[in-house]
Amino acid sequence: MPVTGQLDEATLRLMSESRCGNPDDESRAARFKPMIHPRKRHWRKGHSYQPLGRHRRDLSSETRTTEEYRTDQLSDAENIIHFSEDSNPGFSEESGNLEELRQRLSSADDDWSTLNQKSGAKQFHQKVLPVHELVLGDKRISTEEPLLPGTSVTRRKRWLERYLKDLESGQLDKKLEEQYEKMKARRRKRSVASGVEGQSFTNEIVTWRLIGSAYSNQLTVNTQRAALALAFRMWGEVIPLVFQEDTRSPVDDVDVLIAFGRGEHLNCPNHFDGFGGQLSHAIKMSANAEIHVDDDEYLTVGSDQGTNLIKVAVHEVGHALGLFHTSRNYSIMYAIYSQVIPNNNFELGWEDRKLVQHVYGICKVHFNTVFDWVRRRPDGQLIYNTYFFRDNRYWMYENRYNRTRYGDPLSIMPEWKGIPDNIDGYAHVWTYTEDSAYFFKGHRFWLYNSAEDRVASGYPKNISSEFRAIPGSDFPNIPGHLDSIFFDKRDGNLYFFKGNLVYAYDVSRGKEGCCLPGYPKHIHKEFPSVTKESSLPSHLDAVYYSYTDRSMYFFKGIHYWHNVAFNPLDRRRTNKVKGPWLIASKWYDICDVEV
Repeated sequence: MPVTGQLDEATLRLMSESRCGNPDDESRAARFKPMIHPRKRHWRKGHSYQPLGRHRRDLSSETRTTEEYRTDQLSDAENIIHFSEDSNPGFSEESGNLEELRQRLSSADDDWSTLNQKSGAKQFHQKVLPVHELVLGDKRISTEEPLLPGTSVTRRKRWLERYLKDLESGQLDKKLEEQYEKMKARRRKRSVASGVEGQSFTNEIVTWRLIGSAYSNQLTVNTQRAALALAFRMWGEVIPLVFQEDTRSPVDDVDVLIAFGRGEHLNCPNHFDGFGGQLSHAIKMSANAEIHVDDDEYLTVGSDQGTNLIKVAVHEVGHALGLFHTSRNYSIMYAIYSQVIPNNNFELGWEDRKLVQHVYGICKVHFNTVFDWVRRRPDGQLIYNTYFFRDNRYWMYENRYNRTRYGDPLSIMPEWKGIPDNIDGYAHVWTYTEDSAYFFKGHRFWLYNSAEDRVASGYPKNISSEFRAIPGSDFPNIPGHLDSIFFDKRDGNLYFFKGNLVYAYDVSRGKEGCCLPGYPKHIHKEFPSVTKESSLPSHLDAVYYSYTDRSMYFFKGIHYWHNVAFNPLDRRRTNKVKGPWLIASKWYDICDVEV
């Protein structure tokens, strides 16, 4: 083929030619110094694996169905993908050429290569991330604290440890059993894929299974399951698919089957070549996919040595989702990623995210509340982070990179000590005399001690007893079961939202501040819209002040509205609402990862 200097259409066709996967053969690439396996290899004479059992698989006319469970381990590999057609999944002529998309992504302000240049990192994936976004008063400081080395690695390691613990205790298998019927119902009802039919998964829930007759002999079975679960989760954090391990359904009903083999394996005409060379491959069929990993590789998890199974699995799951190799060596979808991406401290890059979202779309999620948690460091400096709460989970949003923190969402408990699930709202009362953070749910509220990162002693308390009417007035007490709560920096008062009413509470009066004259008011009177189409709905989910934007937002369902007249120094409280827009169009990659 002629040298074109770019990933042109001809090259893409070659990279995705029809065979049993597109093997990533490291023997053709510049190699690292060969490593000696740290332990004696246990060769299994005459060992062969049974086929995965898909009668509809097009790899061989001789497929048999056998599945047994056995105990062993996992590995690290390179990848290959078989597509039923030459075109890239999700990239039609209408949506434009793949190379054009890559060029647009590479020139975007948020492109990670730009961030890499600014940070001076030697390699693109070795970037500096923020721990906190800093504020002084309501102004964002231009500097950020660098993420401590290994913080992302530590978060992933902790997730693996918790997952392994749940596997070993049997709690996870029990949870999977309880979720099975719910999962089947959702798979029948929902469809999310926007890519080319036959080349992307169309169910909202994609199931996977490590085949019991084809475990690796190098890691424990639970370690293999945990590593695969993390690989699927990393993709699930950026697209509207939920990946679920399925150990119950008939094998032909499972979306992605994973197996380990050596040499001739699983009726696959693409044979493995022993230690080194090809590490793994993926086969994408019309409705399902398979991932094969060479068990002659030295497979590890959580080590800088050997071939990291999680890294291999992330790459192969990308192929199973319909992605081709990319020419960018900082991408997990780079053909020889194993040599340039570190075993640990790797995440999906900006381009990886955008390419897979082009196939499956973006996540459109609603929330219980959104807020910036402001607190003071031991050195006296004020810092804040942005949080999205939904049900029993939360996401921290990194505004500097316009995405969620790696590894989110997390469970509210035990991270937010003493805070219940499904909260109604949050408010930070911040005046010259008070600095209090409150969470509200039902008829109660909790004062949060930000310094100790836990609920203050003596809480929760009743809303009606602590936010009462002014004595002798006809005003009501603040009701329970609120939609949202907002502390307005402009006048230093609290605003409670319920239904189509807004209650204004005079914070300076302590427990007897309801209500300011003229309240409660209809929400449309309090927050008039620019146009009729921009009117706020009743029963809002959240009202949010962003320290990043120094502005006010309203959330309902998957949409948000913007108070375009908001100025934190405006004592007259001028309000003009415009919208709605998709939340996902401003706050990226906030995705569910569980059934």
